[in-house]
Amino acid sequence: MLEAHLSPSYVAKLRAQLSSQKENNEASLRNIWLLSPSVHKAFREGHVSVRLASQPFGDSESKCEVDDEIQNAWYTLETIFPDEISGLLLGDGTALESMARFKFSTPNPKTLPTPAFFLFEIHRRFASALHLFYIDDKVARGWPQPPRDWLAFNIPTLRQTFYQLWLCLPLNMRLQCYLILKEIGKWLYGTTLALCVHRLPFGLMLKEFVRSQQNESNSLRLVERYTSIPAPRVVDVGEYGGTTYLVMTRLRGQMLDEVLHLMSYAERDLLADDLGSYAMQLRKIPNDTEFLFCNSLGGPVVDHRIPDGSGGPFNSESDFNSYLTSHLGCLPAEVVGEENLRQDHHSYFTHSDFHCTNLLVDCGRLSGIIDWECAGHMSEYWDFTKAMYSARRDPILESIFRRAFRHRYEPELNVERKLWFYPLFGV
Repeated sequence: MLEAHLSPSYVAKLRAQLSSQKENNEASLRNIWLLSPSVHKAFREGHVSVRLASQPFGDSESKCEVDDEIQNAWYTLETIFPDEISGLLLGDGTALESMARFKFSTPNPKTLPTPAFFLFEIHRRFASALHLFYIDDKVARGWPQPPRDWLAFNIPTLRQTFYQLWLCLPLNMRLQCYLILKEIGKWLYGTTLALCVHRLPFGLMLKEFVRSQQNESNSLRLVERYTSIPAPRVVDVGEYGGTTYLVMTRLRGQMLDEVLHLMSYAERDLLADDLGSYAMQLRKIPNDTEFLFCNSLGGPVVDHRIPDGSGGPFNSESDFNSYLTSHLGCLPAEVVGEENLRQDHHSYFTHSDFHCTNLLVDCGRLSGIIDWECAGHMSEYWDFTKAMYSARRDPILESIFRRAFRHRYEPELNVERKLWFYPLFGV
């Protein structure tokens, strides 16, 4: 069984190593490696592993036959995905953020040589299994109750009354208070993934804008008016010091990419069905602008998928398609073929960024959709192909998005994928 897991050559080398340690006490010191307490615990439990820095990620092929040639090589210490362990400190006190490059050092190469690399290769194979057992235990325990935010307004009527009274104060005074709360939030909650987004006390979020200042707040108001989609509710918006600030309610849940591996097949199917239902609700939002493809206010489309990250507005699908390849200096038909281009898609309101970091999950259910900066009136296939674009060939995410959109728009996805092989769009 051990040979099946490691290979016969690995087992033979391991036996030779253990035999030499029995015959010579000094040999037992040859593979000592000093680690900080937190990294040592994670290493023993299979949450981190070591590989050659030149070794491709995920490559488990043996390098033991060249041990003597790699003693001065660079190595990579990395946390194992998914459910990567956090809070690990290296020997110098710096935090281990996913991975760190290093070289082995020893005060006496003769009596204390650096560890044999093949042992790390063996450890990597066991670490993967140990980490999966850790995840399996988490799944078996079920979804934990989210920590309670004692500073949040959990009584809707009280919260609504306070917000109405709060908005009676001058705008500049309110915005200065938000900036103070921003600093308090950093101290209480830390930073978020996006530098422009900050968690505030009282169940609020603050977002700073440089471009598309009014589109997200207007989109959120449209979503609140016409749908039952769990999206942030706009509390306040204004400009101060040359920056536009949007204050909105905070939604419960974790980002999908943080919990996808913990979800059962039934929960993934339910998430896909909920997402599909919400995507259909978005189509009920009317287009009161004079353009076919535009943001919620009738202005330019803001989307990292298109050239320069912004373009339009457009009054025909032909104009929009031409813009998608404008940076290539050619027409879309030259890239994907005239027979593959449709010009008769409906225009619907779309979120335009169903990235897994914008989908929140609470206790296995889709609990919120955030980041509506790119929302607007787009072609009917856009939400699906943009979601597949962000999935980056992840089979689980792709199956969720295909189920959500009922396996439609595959021809449009094939056209989009031809474009993805060309230089990256936007920023």
